[in-house]
Amino acid sequence: MAPGGKRKTSPKQSDGDRTPRAEVDRLIDAGKLKDAVKRAKICHRDQPTAEHHRLLERAYLLRARQLVEGGMPSAAQEVAHHLITFGVTDPALAVPAAELLVAVGLADQALALHRRFGEDPDGADHLRRRVADQAILHPERASGAPAEVREGAARILEALAAVQSGDAEAARSLLKDVPRSSPFGEWKRFTLGLIAFHQRDDTQVAAAWDRLDTARAPSRIASALRLLDTADANAPIPPALEGIERHTLGAAVIQPLRSIAAMIAEDRWPEALRAIHAIRPGLRAIDPTLGQRLTSVLYDPAIKSISRLGYQDAMQATREVTRSLEPLAIDPRWNRFHALLWEGPQGSLEDAEPYWRKYLKDLDTSAAIREDERPMARAIVLRHLGLVFADEADDLAHEGLDGVIHVGPSGTRARKKAVAFLEEALKACPAYRQGFESLITLHRGWEQPEEAAAVSRRLLDAFPDDFDTLLDLASHYQDRDDPSLALDYARQARALRPLDARAANLEWAAHVSLARHHALKRRFEDARRAFEAATALRPEDARSTHFLARRIVLELKAGCEEQANALIDEARSLLVEPAPLWLAILIEARRYRLTKPRREPFEALWSEATAGKTRGETAGALASLMNSFLVTDIRYTGRDTHIRQVAAYLKRTTRLKYREEDLTAVCAFVGHVPGDRKLFEALARKGERLFPDAPQFPTFLGTWEMEKGPFRCNPTKARNWLQKALTLAEARAATDPRAATLIPKLHGFLDDLDRLSSGPLGMFGPFFGGPGTPDTAGPPPDPAGFPPEAQAILDLFERSGMRPEDLFALDDEDFEDELFGDGDEDDDFGELFTDDPGPALPAPPPPGHRPRRSPLDARKPKKKKKKR
Repeated sequence: MAPGGKRKTSPKQSDGDRTPRAEVDRLIDAGKLKDAVKRAKICHRDQPTAEHHRLLERAYLLRARQLVEGGMPSAAQEVAHHLITFGVTDPALAVPAAELLVAVGLADQALALHRRFGEDPDGADHLRRRVADQAILHPERASGAPAEVREGAARILEALAAVQSGDAEAARSLLKDVPRSSPFGEWKRFTLGLIAFHQRDDTQVAAAWDRLDTARAPSRIASALRLLDTADANAPIPPALEGIERHTLGAAVIQPLRSIAAMIAEDRWPEALRAIHAIRPGLRAIDPTLGQRLTSVLYDPAIKSISRLGYQDAMQATREVTRSLEPLAIDPRWNRFHALLWEGPQGSLEDAEPYWRKYLKDLDTSAAIREDERPMARAIVLRHLGLVFADEADDLAHEGLDGVIHVGPSGTRARKKAVAFLEEALKACPAYRQGFESLITLHRGWEQPEEAAAVSRRLLDAFPDDFDTLLDLASHYQDRDDPSLALDYARQARALRPLDARAANLEWAAHVSLARHHALKRRFEDARRAFEAATALRPEDARSTHFLARRIVLELKAGCEEQANALIDEARSLLVEPAPLWLAILIEARRYRLTKPRREPFEALWSEATAGKTRGETAGALASLMNSFLVTDIRYTGRDTHIRQVAAYLKRTTRLKYREEDLTAVCAFVGHVPGDRKLFEALARKGERLFPDAPQFPTFLGTWEMEKGPFRCNPTKARNWLQKALTLAEARAATDPRAATLIPKLHGFLDDLDRLSSGPLGMFGPFFGGPGTPDTAGPPPDPAGFPPEAQAILDLFERSGMRPEDLFALDDEDFEDELFGDGDEDDDFGELFTDDPGPALPAPPPPGHRPRRSPLDARKPKKKKKKR
């Protein structure tokens, strides 16, 4: 109140100052943009003029921009939606409004707005560049961008991630197809310069980064990296950064951080940790999250560094790290850090598991995880535990000389723990797809198909439309000869993808198998309907020899001789000679349980057909027919007899001039038949001579050489064949789909060969027929393919019960004691290689055999066992 009790009044405002527009302008000038939007809405509601429309447009635009600058993109996007819905009519706002829409993730609306206000080529290019930059800088806001922009941004981000992980070649490969004239051309130059930046190639850095557009984000990022990067960590920071640090941060942190980086690069962790402890208050004052960001940067390097130390030093270093660094919100008690340390090369899973259990309790209370995210977080940790125990189980398993994987008690326990953890992960989060997939993969790798199928069924309960799981289950039940279930899953898969050939093939196979099941139960009409359904799915196979043979046997079993004879005539008209038809009928007669009197005429016809002149087409057809049973391991009574008969027929065809497809089928069949090594090599080399541009024959020869095993294989010979096959397959891939599918398999074979050569027995490569120089190659291998010296050592291994890899765990004396006994001084290792091989070694006793002790053995003094 004024003196005298009178109210003090302000000067009256003019009528012009009281206009609605003036009020909105005043609020805008004061920065009260939220109130300005409200006032502008009232103005437009009361007087919907063009002037008030543009006033509300401007208020919307400024408010959305304010929210973007304040770090609230979701709220800014909501205001931008209001602006688009209300409509932009002011041409002066078209460009800033389009840029705003790009910034909030509405790129499609921005491009539409630009098109509405004119086709300015320069403006359109500028807007497209802004959209591209935004898609890379904020990929979470790129959903509204065109598909080609999202794809280009994803490629650039993947290349940047490859650079970050140190894979420069992968990054270059990803960038190869990015045109320099595209909106992502600048990002391509930036990424190539970043590769050179990491490699300290200043010339290439300058060549890439000096050409960047200074108005775009890649140039600004490159300038900051150059400014921060100096060769000497103790050199003074540039004046520009000094000013930024002084005016914005209020504390000196850049120089100490550079010094800390130099210390860590030189593995001087104690000094670095003391420096970190000193600057933590300054970092917290600048931004409370900076301490955790520094921890996240140093988390993995600290684990790797500590893992290389001895026990006492590692424990001391762990205490220093956890004391000096601020714990992550996701790991508040450092339990995850300790668990990963114990998983390292010098730790053990038994010691890591308690820390993971504690970490699971941390996840239940961590403020960094939303309540709805906790089940998934627990499932991820439990899946990790399951996989590391599975890896340990695989490490404990070993392959014996019999080719069988042996799993001891420790490996069995590790397997059980792996399955238990994965089951616990699925219990924590029943919709965790990766948990199902990992469990299925483990059961399949351990040759447990029934357990894998059970998990696949549970996966389908959670994800009913999982196409690949439906195919896997259809294949599983088809292999188990349960066509009803196989057909059910195959039909579900085809309903999801009607044009997918895999689902159609599985459904066809299920119908054919179901026809046999109906015939065995004498439901002949149902069997015929199953064949009709199979014919509708694959009409091109209706006239194949094997399909017709199935129908012939069905009619014979049903007693319909006339229909069977008509089908026989049809099948014979499609063949050069009928031998493949008689064999197919005999096979299906066994599988359909045709009586012996009905089989005997076809036995005679088969014997007569194979006794005459041989043909390449017939050999190929017979081999293809038997391959279908060998590859899928379908057994029936008399299969071994048929294999021998077909092999005998093929031995008479080595001088024939085959067609390529027939000889390919013949080689594939003979490769599956044990004991026909010479025949296989003769036919494969014949194919390599007749068809020098065909990749399958060098593949046969290379993989056959590898299958001899580490003692017999000549890696140089195998690699030469496989490399030749790879070259031929790559040359044929454009026109031959089979050659294209062979390429990844050949790469896998070469990788397997590298592992075989570099394994624990790789050092004996020259001795066992592997690569070596003429001076060190030793005696030539035995013509049979196995050096006699190696055979002698293997025989000794069999007698001693040792595995070949045990050799490398023993010193020289232990090795001699294990093989020859530790008291016989007359035995000499060199006697193994004399010209006189001596008496043959007795065959090893059968499994479980316990030899009877002689009474004289009890009188022998017991010898003290050497310590290993």
